[in-house]
Amino acid sequence: MKVGDLVKFVGVANYYKNSVGIITKIYSTHGIKKNGQLHSNSAIVYMSDRPEGRSLQQGSTPCFHPLGLTELEVIS
Repeated sequence: MKVGDLVKFVGVANYYKNSVGIITKIYSTHGIKKNGQLHSNSAIVYMSDRPEGRSLQQGSTPCFHPLGLTELEVIS
């Protein structure tokens, strides 16, 4: 997966069922390195059909959701 990919949610959270979005950022939550490279395991996904956002920070930007890469599937 990379920034700009169109993805659909394939995880178990009912809130995101049938949601589609675009990856805007990929990052690592644990700082784990593989072969000297930081291993990314999470993404910020823009989902226009989910305007409330799920960020734990106050004042977070609407429509942007932090999700695990294992919860997403590339569709384009």
